[in-house]
Amino acid sequence: LFPYTTLFRSETFKGIYGMPIATYMKTYRIKQAAVLLRQTQDTVADIAHQVGYINQSKFATAFREIMKISPTEYRSQYEANPKTILHD
Repeated sequence: LFPYTTLFRSETFKGIYGMPIATYMKTYRIKQAAVLLRQTQDTVADIAHQVGYINQSKFATAFREIMKISPTEYRSQYEANPKTILHD
């Protein structure tokens, strides 16, 4: 349908957003999880599933990589000081 190669699309995306598609999507999903951690009382496992992670351990690892804090610590710190949005 489109005459562009996957490599071309990937490089174009990276040029526009400054990161590969997979990194962008991972960051987007984790930031959505951070919103859910702040706005709901859903369990971390439920939130992991809501943002597309089947494995809660992989979700926690990705969350810590992006946010520099575990999902549970993130929620606890936000609840202690709700006016602070941590690491977004």
